[in-house]
Amino acid sequence: MKGISKINNAATNPIMNIIAAGINKAVEERRIVLKMGSLLPLITDLTNFDVTSTEILYNKTAFTGKAQVTDQMPNTVPTVVTGTIQDKARMKWISAGVEVSREKRAFIDSGKTITLNDEVMKAMRVIQEEEDRFLRKGVQELGVSGIDNIEGTNIYVSSKWATLTGEQILEDIRKGWAAHTLDGRFDATSMWIDKTLYDELYKPYSASEPKSVLEVLQARNWFENIESIPGFGGAVIVEDNEECFGHAVQTPLRIGASYMEGTTEIFIIEEHVSGIIIKQPESITKFEGVI
Repeated sequence: MKGISKINNAATNPIMNIIAAGINKAVEERRIVLKMGSLLPLITDLTNFDVTSTEILYNKTAFTGKAQVTDQMPNTVPTVVTGTIQDKARMKWISAGVEVSREKRAFIDSGKTITLNDEVMKAMRVIQEEEDRFLRKGVQELGVSGIDNIEGTNIYVSSKWATLTGEQILEDIRKGWAAHTLDGRFDATSMWIDKTLYDELYKPYSASEPKSVLEVLQARNWFENIESIPGFGGAVIVEDNEECFGHAVQTPLRIGASYMEGTTEIFIIEEHVSGIIIKQPESITKFEGVI
């Protein structure tokens, strides 16, 4: 649901126009928080990807090697070994329906004005919640991984922050940051934290320092962004750009077809998105055991 824009092509169906107005109202009032979809980089540099695609093929890379320093111009040098495998991310539909009863349709057909804002808001909310779960956890039965269970990421073994002092929490974050940036290959651009863990950062740093852990952490400038994510279930440090990982949106939020269930007409609100695309797994460092 990343980058939701106003829907202005709802055709001439009066009910679709009313639903579109409800979506536009939600967008204008920023009533839907698109957390994971807004944090994950949007990958647009994809080949052979169009509205008919059912999956995305991409290269997942890792490399090893180091340079050498010599007094004389060398005749031989060490080489960098790049391991590249082709992986794929499957496209999935995330959808919910808005019910319009026969009575409401008759009311609209008579030229009277009604809104479906509440119904639309509920549909958008469940789509947003499902998108967040999809990008975080994947859908195992559909063969899609999320950022929580992707393979090949760095793991930093931590301790439960709820049991630590403010100083200990900051030291734990420092060790994770140091591990992530150890070889200089990846930047610690952002830290994403479950809201319950983020709330722990409001603890006083120490008895002699009344500032919160968060204030002290921000002053260290280790990260450009520190994000609180409800239901995230952990903490990660990432270099969040599309060269490292992200996701793709094939069909942004739209009003799809409608169908009948008895005398009720169901209008589909839907989007077509990929699972998470991890090009360089080591650009992600997970804190294990923090929650």
